Amino acid sequence: MQITYQGKPTETAAGTLAAFLAEQNFASETIVLELNGQIRGKEHDLGATALREGDVLNVFRIVGGG
Repeated sequence: MQITYQGKPTETAAGTLAAFLAEQNFASETIVLELNGQIRGKEHDLGATALREGDVLNVFRIVGGG
């Protein structure tokens, strides 16, 4: 299926957000997701959140420092 990921058309076979993150080698503890304009944080079950054709996904990595 095709989704828009970070502003670019992207093909994926992933059926869930968790599967897509695994494809992209992201650790879910260090990111925040925006799916179709809605924030998806740690409180959401990413394994149960389906990806659909045409979804728009942005991933933001949390970085600490000092």
